[in-house]
Amino acid sequence: MSDQLAPGLPADWLNGWLAALGVTVLLPEVELSWTADPVPLAVFRYPEGIPLAERIANALPDGAELQQRCLAALPRKVTLPAYKAAAARSRGARDGSLAMSLTDLVSGRTFDQENLPHGAFDPPAPRGITLVERAVTCRQLLEHDSAKKLADTLDGVAVRAKANGLGFDIRRVPSGVQPSADVMVDPAVECLCFSALVLFPIRGDGRRACQRGWDRTSTQRGVFTWPAWSKPLGVWGIDALLDHFYAGATGRTQELLGIVGSYASVPYQSTGSSDVTRGYGSLRIT
Repeated sequence: MSDQLAPGLPADWLNGWLAALGVTVLLPEVELSWTADPVPLAVFRYPEGIPLAERIANALPDGAELQQRCLAALPRKVTLPAYKAAAARSRGARDGSLAMSLTDLVSGRTFDQENLPHGAFDPPAPRGITLVERAVTCRQLLEHDSAKKLADTLDGVAVRAKANGLGFDIRRVPSGVQPSADVMVDPAVECLCFSALVLFPIRGDGRRACQRGWDRTSTQRGVFTWPAWSKPLGVWGIDALLDHFYAGATGRTQELLGIVGSYASVPYQSTGSSDVTRGYGSLRIT
C-alpha cells in the first residue's frame, strides 16, 4: 500500500474535507485519515501501482454521466408529483442522487408542494441553475489533463477557475479588499465534493427537511459539523464513523474512533437584503 499526503485538502476547509471523502466514494479501495497537525491534512492509503490522481481521474464521472443521474432530470423548482415520478425511476436505477438535494418526507403544511425544499448543500443559484448543472460546469473545466489538475489539487497548488462551483465554498467569495473580483473555485474540489454528497442524504421527520450532519434546531441556515480522524478508513468505515459522530459520541468514544478534531460551519453573513451569496467557513469545536 502507498500513502499520500494531500496538503491541498485540510480538514478545516469544508469543501476540502468533503472532497477528501469524495475520493473514497469514487475509489472504495482508497482509505482516508488525517494528520495530527494543528490543521489536520488528508492522507490517502491506496494499492501500489497507478498514481492516486490518475485513479481519481479514471473514476470521475464525465458530464454525460452526471446528466444521466435522476436528479439531473429535475429543474430547480421541483413539484411533489415530479419528485415522486423521479423517485420511482431512481429506485429502479439504484440511483441515490435525489437524496443529495430533495426529500418529500415533510408535512405539506410546512412547504409549498409546488416547490419542494432543497438541502443545505444545494443552495439557491442565479437563474435557477441546478446542483447537477453546477457539477457539470466544473467537470467541463477538468476535460483536459484532468490527472495533472487533480494532482495539483491534492498538492495544494491548483489554479482556480472563474466559476461558482456547487455554491457553498466560502473561499470562492472575493475578500472585502477585492469585492469586485470574480468568484473562483477549484473545479477538482467541487467535482469531488459532488461525489461525497451521496453520504449526506436529506431526510424529513414529518415536519421539516434536514441533511445528515446538519443541526435541526439551529438557525435558518443551520450548522454542519464534521470530524477528522487518525485511523485509515474506507468509505463504509467513514460512513459508520459519521453515524457514531452524529449520534453524539464524546470523550472516550471519540478517542476510540480516532477523532483528532471536529469543526462546525460558520455561514457567510450577507451584506444586505439583496446579497444572495452563500458560503460556509469553519470553527474548530474540539
